[in-house]
Amino acid sequence: SRFDPAAAHRPPAIGPLMRRWFRACDAVALPYVESALVCLSEVIDRPVYSLPYPYAIDAIRAAVPPAARSSILLHATRYHVDRSADSRRAEALAAQFGLELVEGVGMKWPQWLALVQRAEICLNLDPTPKVGQVAIECAILDTPHVGGRADAAVALFPDTATLDLEQIAASCDRIRQSGYDSGPA
Repeated sequence: SRFDPAAAHRPPAIGPLMRRWFRACDAVALPYVESALVCLSEVIDRPVYSLPYPYAIDAIRAAVPPAARSSILLHATRYHVDRSADSRRAEALAAQFGLELVEGVGMKWPQWLALVQRAEICLNLDPTPKVGQVAIECAILDTPHVGGRADAAVALFPDTATLDLEQIAASCDRIRQSGYDSGPA
């Protein structure tokens, strides 16, 4: 696995003034990944609660016109140190499964959402601990999300949330062979 457990446990960079401000609060709720909340809680000696960003699910679904799935493998990994190697891995997976690879970077949000809607599989190889906006958008638009270890990927797509390339390939194969069942609406 390429997930760096140490990165998930690095304490947030909080100066003395911020630490004092957080300690003065009755309660602290932030839209950060679980690992950051745990670290911050240790730094300020009080619980820190998750307050996820609100998503206007119905508005997002209404804004994206219905479209038939295309044979697209959407590579959704954000820019990071190993992004070019991830692109090569995505190219290999697309070739293995006969899918057109589309790199999901550098587009406006409405274009991005329309692409998520059309993709057969959304591939996320991002090793960074984060909330997981891509997984949330995939769930809203009923697109299978494969890969990643973001909080939302683990919660919404537990069977496919991994950075292990063999498991990712097996998940893609299963989706290509059997289709994707998003479960109850």
